Parts: sequence; C-alpha cells; structure tokens
Amino acid sequence: NDSNSVVRAYAANSLGKIGNDKAVDSLTVTLTEDGSILVRKAAVHALGQIGDKSAVGALDNVVITGSDRWIRELAIVALGEIGDKRAIDALVHKLREGQDKWIKQHAAKALGRIGGTKSAEFLIDTLKTESDRSVQRIIAEALVEIGQPSVTLLIDALNTSADKRVRAYCAYALGGIGDKETTPHLIYVLKEDISPMVRAYAANALGRIRDKKAIKPLIVALRRDKNT
Repeated sequence: NDSNSVVRAYAANSLGKIGNDKAVDSLTVTLTEDGSILVRKAAVHALGQIGDKSAVGALDNVVITGSDRWIRELAIVALGEIGDKRAIDALVHKLREGQDKWIKQHAAKALGRIGGTKSAEFLIDTLKTESDRSVQRIIAEALVEIGQPSVTLLIDALNTSADKRVRAYCAYALGGIGDKETTPHLIYVLKEDISPMVRAYAANALGRIRDKKAIKPLIVALRRDKNT
C-alpha cells in the first residue's frame, strides 16, 4: 500500500490492463476505502476492464450512494462493460431518478450493453417520460444495441405514443436494428403520421432497412411531401 496516491493509481491502472480476476478483491477494497479520488477512479476503471462479475455489488453501491459524480459515472460505465443483469436496477435508478443528463446517458448506454428484454422495457418506459432530447437519443441508440428484444416494444410505442419525439426515436431505433419484419409498420407511419418529423424518421429508417417493399411508398412520399 504505497503512501503516494499517484503510484497507487498507476498500480490500479496496470492491474486493469493485465486483466486478471485475482486483482478484483484488492481493487474493490481500494474502491471503498482509499482516501484518494484519483486512486478510486483508477480502481473503478480497472474493474470495468477486468470485467469480473464479482465486482458488481461494489460498483452498484457506488452508483447508488457514491458522493463523487465522476466516480459514479465511471462505475456506470464499468457495469456496462461487465454486462451482468444484476446491475440493471441500479442503472435504472440513475436513469429515472437522476438529474444529471450525462449520468443518464451513461446509464442508458450501460443498459444497452447489458441487453435483454428487461433492459429494453426500462429504456422504452424512460424514453416516453424523458424530457431531454440528448438522453432520448442515447436511449434510442441503446435500444438499437439491444436489438431484437427491443422490436416489439418499439413498434408498440411507435403506434401508440402521443409524443412525436418518442415516435420519431422509435422509428430511428427500428431503422438501426434493421429487421425487415418492421417494414409494414414504418410504411404505415410514413403514410399516416401527422408529424412531418416522424414521417421523415420513418423514411430514413426504411432506407436503412433496405427492404424493396418500401420503394413504392417512398416514391409516393417523395411526391406527396414536395411542397411541405
């Protein structure tokens, strides 16, 4: 236990680069007990690099109760790198309850990396209530990363949400996932949605999916919206 915080920080960084799970216990103790923020940041980052699931409990605790914003942010990133579904509740807490948009963005990205239906459900629910557009965009990108488990949820929100931004981001995410089974839903939105923004996102999504079934509806849209 070197008395110099810079030495301890570099030691933690090197343990992360080596990536052996034998270092996890020592890094976890450092995370909770070291008096230097610099060293605790290095420990969090190293735990994410190692990716051992035994670190999830300690990182969860930092996310929920940690006093330093930057360490909380790094802990969120580390949980995404580890990818353990036990971290979902802590990440959702920060995504829904937090006031810091950067923390929310990192929580959404981490949920996207963890993946699965549960993450997708929480992300969709938050997309519907979130007021910050940058956070909504990151949520949409996280849903793209989750992929197929997001599709049914996205289609439902695309068809039922009264918020045009939510519908637009759902179309964006469906385009990113690229499932041709979603083509009919996007064609319907392209034809019928009252919002030009949503129709534009649907048109873009259809281009990303590259389903030939979309050619005729896109030509109709090209002609229909020429004066708007």
